[in-house]
Amino acid sequence: MPHDRQVIIGIITGRDDSVIKDGARDLRLKWEKKNKGKPHFIQFIHPKEIGSVIGTLKAHLEKLGRGARLYIEGHGDWANHTCGGLNGKEVASFLNRNGLSKEIGLISVTACHGAAGGSGKSADSMKLSLSMKSFTGVLHAELGSKHGIWTRCFGRVGSSVTYDTADDMVGRKATYLRNGSDGKQLDVISSIERIHPDLHAAIGRQSFSKICFFWDGKHQKQEWVDYGVTANYDAESRSLGSEEAWKPRAPNTDELKKLSWVK
Repeated sequence: MPHDRQVIIGIITGRDDSVIKDGARDLRLKWEKKNKGKPHFIQFIHPKEIGSVIGTLKAHLEKLGRGARLYIEGHGDWANHTCGGLNGKEVASFLNRNGLSKEIGLISVTACHGAAGGSGKSADSMKLSLSMKSFTGVLHAELGSKHGIWTRCFGRVGSSVTYDTADDMVGRKATYLRNGSDGKQLDVISSIERIHPDLHAAIGRQSFSKICFFWDGKHQKQEWVDYGVTANYDAESRSLGSEEAWKPRAPNTDELKKLSWVK
């Protein structure tokens, strides 16, 4: 279903804020290219504002229905499971206080390691079984169980970037399965190198890079987003999985299924 409205909340702290602001700009450019004339709004907040009500933001959050998307941006923290220094419970309370519609279609967290629930910079931190402890997992749980906002939330387990160059890719997200663009090796077993020979580069729509948190009744569940391929953006991969069309199912990349760290 095409989105009819979009809001971006960027959490800025005074540290590398340009990355967050540039990412919001690129997401806006992508939106304007694909959705001319449809409502779009960007709000930057500082952690000190987490207890406040922001009138202009509230007016937009109240209008987010089933066809709408909300982005949460900020620098992620592996160890503390935060986005912009805030945990999932704090951000959920902020969104509820500022009128987030209970009909919101989906929330996408672009923070690095936003769905990683482990406690250290290792492949084990990216396991699906630990993701409930992540920033995105806690955000999703709090929105539903505490505030009655039963939506879907998407988060990335690795370092995340937003393309800002080529017109056909601006605003698209990509992930590293290493510790950022410096190419430092995570504790990932060697066979993944054969599948991802170019892990030093960010890969778009990468298998086992993004998790969807959803509700089965009032039970929180999570699944890997299945893109069908592990590849850089190309004509084929662009037509495959997306947040808009995603449905829970097991990833179909048999070789990757054997890797212990994804379970």
